[in-house]
Amino acid sequence: MTERKLGEQWVGKSPEDGKMHMYKAVEVATRGLCSDIVVKDLGILNKDGCLPSAWDKALYPQVYRTTETIWYAHAESYGIFMEAKGNTKQEAIDAWNRRA
Repeated sequence: MTERKLGEQWVGKSPEDGKMHMYKAVEVATRGLCSDIVVKDLGILNKDGCLPSAWDKALYPQVYRTTETIWYAHAESYGIFMEAKGNTKQEAIDAWNRRA
């Protein structure tokens, strides 16, 4: 297994369902002299590479461009609005996924 640092996020295929998931090294568990990083599964990525919304795991953001230079990842449900933006599509997706 690859050595991960605390706070690091990465994408990989889940052995349970074969879908692409995002993972995060969230904390160090100490047992005697040994320390281990605990891996948290943040969720299944959609076709754009986005995680689902924080309040509805079935809701993924729409990724779109409004001007020549600004991209948005946007989700709205139950009166809750969440948005991330970037200068490129990938920056908007990365900003969306960082909130997890």
